[in-house]
Amino acid sequence: MTRVVCIDPGATIGFVSFNDGSVESAFVVTNPQGLEGMFKAYPPDVIVYEDFNRQGPLDAHHKRTLTVIGSLSVYAGQYNATLVKQTPQERLPFLDQATSHDVVMASTGSSRPHVRDALAHGLRYFAKKGH
Repeated sequence: MTRVVCIDPGATIGFVSFNDGSVESAFVVTNPQGLEGMFKAYPPDVIVYEDFNRQGPLDAHHKRTLTVIGSLSVYAGQYNATLVKQTPQERLPFLDQATSHDVVMASTGSSRPHVRDALAHGLRYFAKKGH
């Protein structure tokens, strides 16, 4: 059994867990501290996340995104998980497929784009692995 957890970092954190290539859970976490419980419930073998690429001044939202990304290296170490960084552009070819997925369709309101983006990064990860 291999668990891949995919993260869309930010003020609202998209969290999608795959177990042996199938989606097992998808939701949002509203603060970085909430990730601890999610990783306990879904201990990862691999953590895939969207990298942050910004030029210019950082506002509070950007700083929070960087805090989330920094915490992922701690969780990767804690669970001996492989950390996989993807650019925001890598998810783009998978957005249509992610948008029509049941877990995204079940998401409501402002959580939907975060779940969609985390799922798209997971789909990209598996496509690159040949699954």
